[in-house]
Amino acid sequence: QSGGLALDAVDAARPATNPEIWERVIQKLRSGAMPPGGRPRPDLETYDAVASRLETTLDRAAAANPDPGRTSTVHRLNRTEYRHAVRDLLALDIEVESLLPGDETSDTGFDNNAEVLSISTAQLERYLSAARHISRLAVGLAPPAPGFETFEVPLLLRQDDRQAPELPLGSRGGTAIRYHFPADGEYLIKIGLRTNWQDYVLGMGTAQQLDVRIDGALVKRFTVGGGATGRPAPVTFTIAEPGDPSWEAYVLHADDDLEVRVPVDAGPRVVGVAFVRQRWEPEGVYQVRQAGEVLSNDEAYHGNAAVDSVSIGGPYAPGGTGETPSRRAIFSCDPDPAADDERACATEILSALARRAYRRPVTASDRETLLSFYDRARTEGGSFDAGIQLGLERLLVDPDFLLRMELDPPTVDPGAVYPLSDVEVAARLSFFLWSSLPDESLLSVA
Repeated sequence: QSGGLALDAVDAARPATNPEIWERVIQKLRSGAMPPGGRPRPDLETYDAVASRLETTLDRAAAANPDPGRTSTVHRLNRTEYRHAVRDLLALDIEVESLLPGDETSDTGFDNNAEVLSISTAQLERYLSAARHISRLAVGLAPPAPGFETFEVPLLLRQDDRQAPELPLGSRGGTAIRYHFPADGEYLIKIGLRTNWQDYVLGMGTAQQLDVRIDGALVKRFTVGGGATGRPAPVTFTIAEPGDPSWEAYVLHADDDLEVRVPVDAGPRVVGVAFVRQRWEPEGVYQVRQAGEVLSNDEAYHGNAAVDSVSIGGPYAPGGTGETPSRRAIFSCDPDPAADDERACATEILSALARRAYRRPVTASDRETLLSFYDRARTEGGSFDAGIQLGLERLLVDPDFLLRMELDPPTVDPGAVYPLSDVEVAARLSFFLWSSLPDESLLSVA
């Protein structure tokens, strides 16, 4: 016995009776760790012959009596899988970090192990609120009142160069925000600039141009800086000696009017905010920032201004739902109110969504459950779209969507080995490769 491996109690003529032990023997033979050091060793041909014979014997036994083991019966979607599933089902890419709590991780650092993906009461509440938020965005229902969302730019981000591929060449600093506008209407975009610890807006000693763009199209160009009058505070701003009142008022409120109200069609857009890049010297070798500069305490009055936050509010005076990728993914039919076929169309829409969301054929019970929510919205005076939204909200909290479940067939004895169904294999393959739902082509094959 060496290394905890004893062979005197196993049958060498029948390796298949102790496959775990002989797998270890194969590993040690292939690595040259057997026999132990100081013992006589055979030649390489003998090593290979013994290992190959053991491998062939074990492979034949495994093929004759397959037993792949048992995965966990219930596997909750983690946040990444949830985001991908919503994206592929509804053509809606959302940031789930603000909607769902973080996932627990296993001892090995993975957050997709079923054993650690539990469901708490708090998580259920967040799933309910996320389903409502996502379903309203996807269908295109305007929020009950204008909302306001703020996106902050990291404090230590250097804003000397172009920050994102979505921003134009020749831009500097700022940020590009992927934002889903819920409905047609007017939206307010407000920009906050970086300040120091005394709330002085940085970089106001020189005039600089700041652009607001939506999907690359220029919406508004502001000019900020260069308008202060009077004596400024000392360069460092760090001693108790303020500037003239007119200068103080300017640098404290230089970004108060950086807002624009613009009509936007519903759907996913890229809101870009960036400065027009200006070089401090008209020619010569470009001088980069010196290493070691403390960005969190940058108080240079004549330096570059920087974007601190971008807020998007609305919709104000909302219009229609518009034609969005999400609506194209959801509404597979368009009912004719005069033909009284709205419920038939709702059945088609919700059934198609459920088939992909549940990763299996849809039952009559599935359809009736979703249609009962559609009917409730219509009974309460809601529109056809409102009915679809409520049915979709119910679908997004269904256990068959949130959980990956593989239940033993009722005709199989406990502990018996049985093949997975085609749809279960399709779901496993899809989540393994893409961390998402099977697409229509994969489901059709299954």
